[in-house]
Amino acid sequence: MSDDTWSNLVSGLIGSIIGGLISLVTSFWTIKSQNNYNKKIEEMNLGYSLSAIRSELDAVYKRYARQMGRFLENFSTENCPFVIFPIQEDYFPVYRNNTSSVGKIKSNEIRFQVITAYTLSAAMIDSVRMNNALVEKIDQSKTQGEKAQAINEAKIYWEQLRMEHCNLREAVNLAHKGLDIEIKSLPV
Repeated sequence: MSDDTWSNLVSGLIGSIIGGLISLVTSFWTIKSQNNYNKKIEEMNLGYSLSAIRSELDAVYKRYARQMGRFLENFSTENCPFVIFPIQEDYFPVYRNNTSSVGKIKSNEIRFQVITAYTLSAAMIDSVRMNNALVEKIDQSKTQGEKAQAINEAKIYWEQLRMEHCNLREAVNLAHKGLDIEIKSLPV
C-alpha cells in the first residue's frame, strides 16, 4: 500500500470518527431537549389539572357554605332547624377524573390536605343525607313519643354535623392554601 492509500484510510477513519461523535452529541442534545420539553409540558398539564381541582373544591365548598354551612354556624343544637338539604349525586367530577394529578403533588403534606378535604367533603354529603333521613323521620312520626324521639336523634346528630362542618372548613382552607403553593411552583 502506498502512502496515499494509508493517508486516505486514516483521513477517512478520522472523518468517520469525528462525524460519528458529532452525530452522537447531536442525538444526545436532541433527546435531552425533547425530554426537557416533555417535562415542561407535563408540569404545565399538572398545573392545569390542579387549578381545575382547586376551582372545583372552591365552587363546591362555596355552595355548601351558602346553603348548609350557614345553618350549621348559625343554629345551635337546641335551635337546630329541621330542614332537608338537597343533595346531588356527584359533586366532584374534576377530582375523580384527575386523581393521578393529585398523586403527582410533590409535597406529601399538600397531597394529604387535598385528599383530606375531598374525603371530608364526601363524608359531609353522607352526613347531610343522614340529616335528611332524620328530618323525614320527624315528619313521618305517628305519635308524640315517636316525634320526641326523632327530634332528640336529630338534635344529637346536628351537633355532630356542626363538628364535621368545622373540620371540613379547616380542611378546605388548608387544601386551598396548599394547592396555591403547588400551582405557583409549576410553569402554568
